[in-house]
Amino acid sequence: MLQASLLAEVAWRGMTYTPNGVQETCMDKIADWMAGGGKRWLMLSGLPGNGKTTVMRATVTTFEYLQKTDEYGDHISVKQVTARQINAAAILQDNYKIYNNIAGQKFLAIDDMGVEPVEVVCYGNVDTPVVDLLLYRYQHLLSTIVSTNLTPADIRAKYGDRIADRFNEMFNVVVFSNQTFRK
Repeated sequence: MLQASLLAEVAWRGMTYTPNGVQETCMDKIADWMAGGGKRWLMLSGLPGNGKTTVMRATVTTFEYLQKTDEYGDHISVKQVTARQINAAAILQDNYKIYNNIAGQKFLAIDDMGVEPVEVVCYGNVDTPVVDLLLYRYQHLLSTIVSTNLTPADIRAKYGDRIADRFNEMFNVVVFSNQTFRK
C-alpha cells in the first residue's frame, strides 16, 4: 500500500518512478515503522532532492487511508507543514492560535526541518518555535514525522545537545543515501 501511494505521488508530480535498492530499503523501514516497529517518531534524512518529501507525502496518504484511530476510536488525521510555516505561525500574533493548533496535532509531518532559523525575534522577544514545538510534542508523546537534509551532527550543532538527545530517543531514522532525482 505504501508503494502504491509512492507511485501515485510520483505520478502526480509528473515523474516516473524507477525502483532502486536504496528507495526500496527506505520504504521497507517506513512500512515497519507504520506497523508499530521501533520508536514513536520517524525522521527521513538525506541529501536534497532524493525523495524524502515525496515519500513523506506517500506515508501520510497511506496512514490516512488506513484510517488510524487513537485510544478513543477517533480518526487521526495528519497535519503537514514546513519548518518555515511553524516559525511564521509563531511570530505573527494573529497566527499564534495556528501555531498552538500545529503543536497539538495528534500526528504532525514537518517537511524541511533545518532550513528555518532556530531563533526568531518578534518585538524584541527571542523565540525558538520549532524547538519549542518539538519539545511540546516530546512531552505529550505526539507522533511526528520529519524530513531533513541535516545529518545527526548538523542537528546537534543547530539545535543543541538537549534536542539531539531527545531525537535519539524518539526517532526511527531512515537515511536516503541516493543522489538527487532532480535534473
